[in-house]
Amino acid sequence: MFQRLKRKILNLFKNYSIKVLVDTSDELSLVLNNEIKLTFLAYWWKPIFPLIKIPNCVPILSIKDIATTKAYALGRRNNYRDYFDLYVIIKNRYATLKNIIIWCKKKYAEVFSERMFIEQLLYLEDITPDRKLKFLKEKFVEPKDLAKFFEKEIKKLKIL
Repeated sequence: MFQRLKRKILNLFKNYSIKVLVDTSDELSLVLNNEIKLTFLAYWWKPIFPLIKIPNCVPILSIKDIATTKAYALGRRNNYRDYFDLYVIIKNRYATLKNIIIWCKKKYAEVFSERMFIEQLLYLEDITPDRKLKFLKEKFVEPKDLAKFFEKEIKKLKIL
């Protein structure tokens, strides 16, 4: 099924300059016009919120489900984008840290550790941001400032 979806995706972007970065049985990562990176994954966990359906496009995760995938990803990779995306989601009030934790427990069950997630939010010392990233609305935030933001959000949970 993922192969059929890959063909649809490539056809959808046929009018763009496409550079394929990863093409495996469960991932397709592309760069469009040398500036827009897209990654499509076959994902083990089902969304807990309805997909967003856009005409003539692949359905996409809701912001709430994106928040859960970013939270889960912190334990598996050390990526500035995941921290930054969570920062934007919480800062712009698309979700609270408390809600993200609740949703992660529902989606990932025992695979998700709240304690570990909170520790990861505070430890950004070895994060190397990709300074080539272009942001649409938000400005770049230094990792130490992301850590300060998350520390304030964690205090709202009354854990520390």
